[in-house]
Amino acid sequence: IDPDVSDLLIKNSLFFNNFNDFGGWAYAIPPGVKEIVTTNVNGDSCDTFFNLFMDPYFADTDSYFLSDSSPCIDAGDPTLPWDPDGTPPDIGAHYYDQRDWVNPVRRVPPRKPTLYPGYPNPFNTRVTFEYELNNPLQYVVLNVLDIRGKVVNTLVSAYKPKGWHRATWDGNAPNGEPLPSGVYLLRLREYNRKYLQKALLIR
Repeated sequence: IDPDVSDLLIKNSLFFNNFNDFGGWAYAIPPGVKEIVTTNVNGDSCDTFFNLFMDPYFADTDSYFLSDSSPCIDAGDPTLPWDPDGTPPDIGAHYYDQRDWVNPVRRVPPRKPTLYPGYPNPFNTRVTFEYELNNPLQYVVLNVLDIRGKVVNTLVSAYKPKGWHRATWDGNAPNGEPLPSGVYLLRLREYNRKYLQKALLIR
């Protein structure tokens, strides 16, 4: 950020106990920054620029790598290019690679579920998602989000046993109203973990 530039854009940034560091600069903070009016794909509160105002839970404060419980993971603007591991952009100096085999931060690989790509994709009337759970009984939530991170439908919200499961979405809101064409995100959440896949609706 250049303090001599009048048009300031603050986006996909983290502010935790340091927001007032802007004092004394030659320009005003842009309207909308720090105004908590929406949520990101994680369901965490943020401003319209996807700036985050939470403890980042760094794995260390020397290199600022993210821990696996950091709210910065997948918290960036989902319309931007996704991270190399195929997930929405993270906030921070380093993205958190969610592929267990490559991430040195995780000490014990969790018995995590698997959310598979939907089919057909793109779709017009119906898309099917399959997911596999690896624990005996767990509470899962399967949401559909628009590209801005707003939940537009909930397909599953229940305890599910270990094994394969399937969910379908007809491209509509809960009241049956058709949603517009575009990219949507399917988010599977269990415990404090989340998994995402994209689906393209074409009307």
